Amino acid sequence: MNGSDVERKLRDFFERTQMPEPSARLRRATAAARLQAGPVRRGGPRDARLGLSLIGLAASIVLMTGVLIVVINDKRATNVGPGGVASAYASASMSPNSPSSPSSSDTPGPSPSSTDTPAPTISMGPPRAFTAAGPMDAPYMLSTLLPDGRVLVTGDNSGTRPLGAELFDPATGRFSPTGYPNAMHEGGTATTLADGRVLVAGGYDAFNMTPTQVAMPPTNVAEIYDPRTGTFSATGSLAAKQSGQMAVLLRDGRVLVVGGETGDGTPASAELYEPSSGAFRPIGGPATARYGCSATLLSDGRVLIAGGWAAGPANSGTGESLTSAEVFDPASGMFTPVGSMAYRHSFGTLTLLQDGRVLAAGGEIEAELFDPTTGKFSATGSMSVAREGPTATLLRDGLVLVAGGSVNLASTKFEDLASAEIYDPKTGKFSPTGSMSEPLIGATATLLKDGRVLVAGGGSTQLYRP
Repeated sequence: MNGSDVERKLRDFFERTQMPEPSARLRRATAAARLQAGPVRRGGPRDARLGLSLIGLAASIVLMTGVLIVVINDKRATNVGPGGVASAYASASMSPNSPSSPSSSDTPGPSPSSTDTPAPTISMGPPRAFTAAGPMDAPYMLSTLLPDGRVLVTGDNSGTRPLGAELFDPATGRFSPTGYPNAMHEGGTATTLADGRVLVAGGYDAFNMTPTQVAMPPTNVAEIYDPRTGTFSATGSLAAKQSGQMAVLLRDGRVLVVGGETGDGTPASAELYEPSSGAFRPIGGPATARYGCSATLLSDGRVLIAGGWAAGPANSGTGESLTSAEVFDPASGMFTPVGSMAYRHSFGTLTLLQDGRVLAAGGEIEAELFDPTTGKFSATGSMSVAREGPTATLLRDGLVLVAGGSVNLASTKFEDLASAEIYDPKTGKFSPTGSMSEPLIGATATLLKDGRVLVAGGGSTQLYRP
């Protein structure tokens, strides 16, 4: 029997063998080779050729086995999320044209063994509709998206200690508790910084009330939440105690805080937060003293600020609703007036569109568009109802989801809304979409990485699937 006969018989034996451990297979193949080859004399040319053939074949078997193991592990790794459980959220996040998305020509990997943990089944819900998400433990008023795709909710207004915060996981649809902030921060802000931490600042805090106070006072407490440790820690305080302010993350990593109210109807001065020093710095402005305004970052890095209320007499609870607008330039630190809105969008929203324009909606049934190149507002479509305090979210397809809010039925009577509508920048029109199962008071909306929208408020949550 020559070397080629041995190699052929070894390959035949390898193909007939079932899937044992690689080391056992190699031992069996080697033993079979010895039986097939018979006694081997040392030192002859034929023996040398046969030995080399056996060595080469054994090396090939080892190499093939190693590659097979790597392929199996690689296939399994692409389908396993944190904790070793297959992640339906990760697969749902892949776009069809993404380089990391599997193509139809991919060869399926080996089937998982019966000991593998089965993948959880996550329902995305029907399109253009809301579905209920997991309940929160408290009526949190603030939310922000973390770099890993989870959502931090805080701003507890339950009035009980210890104050809490929770994390929403889109992969499971559930909330889980996390750290404990030092203030309620109701009506404050939560801003994800460039390094992934979260700045939580201002808002009302019932635990700072004195015996003679009737209403909750605002606070200047600011804190940093670290997702890596799940804890809150103190940072520099706001220069002014305030609530109802807006916080906008600038391109250079700083945070602009503007539009706060100090508790007696007086607008607070704008401030800048510097993450590297952990300090706030008053910068004066805006050009028109206002509180309760809307603000959004423009495509060129400036900030548009519009609407809100002018100061009334101290503690009077009155003030003029504003139509004026201005932009803040981080490079110069200056506020500059721009064209005014045609309508008073009190408790409204500003949403940056994909083409660089800004949709102003809420407070009135009419909506408007701001063009940064001209610095002017122009009319666009009208909503089905004049929503005060709705949420407005830019979806991945360029449409805008406007949801919830309330409508003023009389001077002292409001009706909370569960309905929602979609704005299409291409047509300039609003159209109805699915409604929430219940109105969510003081809601926030967060666009998730898989394209859905988490709307949370009043202790309840809804998920919208475009």
